Amino acid sequence: ASNVSVGGTPVGRIEVFYLEERPSIDEGPFLKEERDLINAIALQLGRIVDRVRAEEALRYQAHLLENVSDAIISSDMNFAIQSWNQAAERIYGWRADEVIGKAAGDVLRPEWPDDQRDKAIEMLFADGHWDGRVIHRRKDGTPIHILALVTLIKDEHGTPIGVVSANRDVTERRRAEEALWEHEKRYRQLLDALQ
Repeated sequence: ASNVSVGGTPVGRIEVFYLEERPSIDEGPFLKEERDLINAIALQLGRIVDRVRAEEALRYQAHLLENVSDAIISSDMNFAIQSWNQAAERIYGWRADEVIGKAAGDVLRPEWPDDQRDKAIEMLFADGHWDGRVIHRRKDGTPIHILALVTLIKDEHGTPIGVVSANRDVTERRRAEEALWEHEKRYRQLLDALQ
């Protein structure tokens, strides 16, 4: 018998039986080569189970990325787009196959107030993340207000290897805020005129 383990955790057991009596052997009913073979099979089964679980986890994560409402965009350290989910396609109007490998700045055409771009990049590299508002452009050139959360991706040694951004289209909310501000401004003007 041999345990099947995944990542050091037992997940099953292989048991082998002979259908007939075997002559007594000093080391037990199985030869060393047979025990080694059973253990090798158990090890391989553990690896297969581990790979299947990892593939299921990857499929689940991919499903999550495709079903969130925010644009999830990853890029390498040169800001060349590496992934582009369905929400990004819907928000920006570009298909993934049109943008993969292109510079994010060329696709999104960000507009930053004053020197905010430099501050955002500085914060990203200093703190590992940045969040804030920026104006991007859709494929057709229409400006959209984006609330972005940008995170630096690091490898197991802590070396930056890329960037991932979760971008939410807040254009309608921005329009509502602007309408409210305009309404408040007119209300104050009306009050001032009545006094």
